Amino acid sequence: MDNNEIKNFVSLYKRGFSTYGIAKKYDTNPQSIRYWLIKNDIELRRKWTKPNYLTEKEELKLIKLYKSGYSSMKIAKEIGVSQSTIMRHLVKLDIKRRPANGPGRKNNCNDVFFENINNQKNAYWAGFIAADGCVNQPKDFRKSRLLRIDLAIKDLNQIKKIKKDIKFSGKINFHNRKGKISSCSINIVSGKLCNDLGNLNITERKSLTLKPVRNIPNKILHHFYRGYFDGDGSIGFSKDKWRGQYSITIVGTKEFLNAMGTILKKLNIKFVIKHHPRTNKNTWLLLISGNRQVLKFTNFIYKDASTFLKRKHSIYKKMLKHFRKYNLGGIITNGK
Repeated sequence: MDNNEIKNFVSLYKRGFSTYGIAKKYDTNPQSIRYWLIKNDIELRRKWTKPNYLTEKEELKLIKLYKSGYSSMKIAKEIGVSQSTIMRHLVKLDIKRRPANGPGRKNNCNDVFFENINNQKNAYWAGFIAADGCVNQPKDFRKSRLLRIDLAIKDLNQIKKIKKDIKFSGKINFHNRKGKISSCSINIVSGKLCNDLGNLNITERKSLTLKPVRNIPNKILHHFYRGYFDGDGSIGFSKDKWRGQYSITIVGTKEFLNAMGTILKKLNIKFVIKHHPRTNKNTWLLLISGNRQVLKFTNFIYKDASTFLKRKHSIYKKMLKHFRKYNLGGIITNGK
């Protein structure tokens, strides 16, 4: 062994490499490595530990891998160090961290889908998730940041549509009840998606805490509310002697519905907000009654609509047909 090789043995060992790893690197045996370490007054460890710092070459590799989308766990495995070493060097190198997705990431999606709400699709799906989605953001970094959407089996096409729009590569899960498939769901692991939804005020345990939506331009806000309506709204119909009466019910928190009501007042749509009679929690109802008022509201949310829950849109079209049949005047419909 020459002096340079022996110096390299010592350097690698101090960094945390095992005698076995060094021996493999220099095509020798571990006993030889231990001999030279002892000869150079290096105290041998009782247990092998991973290197706790990186060389300049390894730091360059870290930067390249991280910017190409590798997780810190995967980079640690690639370089042969601990994940904490990788995290420490990311801070040292002043590299902007990506939001943590958690250890459960197995499938891909468009992580930046909700980063900037600027089109019909991401505005609509943000509204739908605000009503019918579940955002999970545990504080423990070892647990996954998860967006879950779970719907009745009759709305399977809705699951397929959001899966396509978000470019989620994972599978659709089907759930049985009493021997029959009753519901379907997707679980999207993405810290970025969850954080961006949080920027819109769509957070964990939102059913009782949902605040007014923010960071959505007014010109596409109706797409957001259509998404919310498809998740937590309904159109009712009651017969009377000659034409029947339609009504709208939307469920939400008082804060969220009050903000929605502000928009409806500007459109001269009459409504009332009442506490849900079956609960003492922060669950309220926004109610719109009267055919003219219902038509104003549905024309508002379905303006220029290309993304919607088909079964509710079908009720809307049926309603328009009904109104034309009875020559309900005074309101211009959009003909959808």
